[in-house]
Amino acid sequence: MDLYENNQLKLLYDNNTVNFASFMGRDVEEQLTGLIQRYEVAKLTEISEKIFSEVAHLEGNNYKLSIRLTNYYFERIWKKCQMDIFNGKTAVTLNKYRSCLEIVIHYEKSKNYRFHKGTPYLFLGYCYLVNGNLDLAFQMIHNGHMENLIVYPKLGLDYKEAPSYLFMSLDAKNPRNYMLNHVLLMKEKIDFFIIEHNKISNIGSTCENFDNKFLRRTNNVFDDVKFFLVYLIMNLINMNLPEEQLLTNNYFSNIRKIELIFDLSIVIDKTLFERFKNKFISGGVATLLHDLYNAEEKPNELIKLLSHSESKIFSFDDVPELVTKGLLDAKILYNGKPIDYRFRCMLLTWRLRNFSAHNLGGMNQILSTSYTSVLVMLFSALFFATDTLNSN
Repeated sequence: MDLYENNQLKLLYDNNTVNFASFMGRDVEEQLTGLIQRYEVAKLTEISEKIFSEVAHLEGNNYKLSIRLTNYYFERIWKKCQMDIFNGKTAVTLNKYRSCLEIVIHYEKSKNYRFHKGTPYLFLGYCYLVNGNLDLAFQMIHNGHMENLIVYPKLGLDYKEAPSYLFMSLDAKNPRNYMLNHVLLMKEKIDFFIIEHNKISNIGSTCENFDNKFLRRTNNVFDDVKFFLVYLIMNLINMNLPEEQLLTNNYFSNIRKIELIFDLSIVIDKTLFERFKNKFISGGVATLLHDLYNAEEKPNELIKLLSHSESKIFSFDDVPELVTKGLLDAKILYNGKPIDYRFRCMLLTWRLRNFSAHNLGGMNQILSTSYTSVLVMLFSALFFATDTLNSN
């Protein structure tokens, strides 16, 4: 155990963690938990600003210790808040913890400084996730991820070992994954689509392949694509809860389904872009089909062939439900011959990407009777697009 001490601050710490801190001779944890309990904002602000003044001082001399002290502050407050949450005081406690983070944010702005806030963002994200507020949960977790991209390299650590990244890459094996229960739930949903994909496709896919090529892809730009897919899967799980289905089988539910279809098609589009670098989904789909089937037509010729009214397949001016149903039922022909499952999945993605970008309504019959089948084909398109990527 190492000791750090100055006129005001005393820290006992080991390699990674501050185990005890006192400020002006008083136990920091006792001060913070007492102020949180009584919610004395003025005093909480005062002690917080003093502690983070010490953090700023430490950063210039001992960066790792400054991060340890920052984490100690937020972890000790979270420890108290977590106990209150377990006792049923979720909403009030969540506001208290958020106010502690806001105190630090206001202080760093007043000093034109930046403190590491990956830990509180993660805890807030977890709390919002448990309480079903997906939008705020994912915003907080993403904030934590962005913080870790800055801090982890400075500490000589791999940001892919940070809890926020373990969540967004759906890592179910690392014990540091703080939100493992939700990760397992989402992995189960992906497993369902892979099983359905393998039932229909003669080109099998595996969880390991999707993990390695998509979820573990070491590309900072692609991280946002992964994170967005995880967000969509969590939304899909929420929308498919039995108690939700009973009450939400209505027109607005179909609007939400169209929104999710659009968002999922964007993920597929960006996965194709990762491989082929085409600006539009039409180019990505046409290039993939050209490469897979050794088509005589060049990709730009395929785009025209598949999208114009004189198309041998279908016109994009056709009724969306008829085109979608034709692709679902394998009744679309190319040069007089049925097209295979992979071809249909990619065309469906392209078709629905363009339709859902410009419509809130429509396709009510398909969405009511064949929504799961549409999702299965879109996830198959994602798996096919992922297969084109190089392994890390």
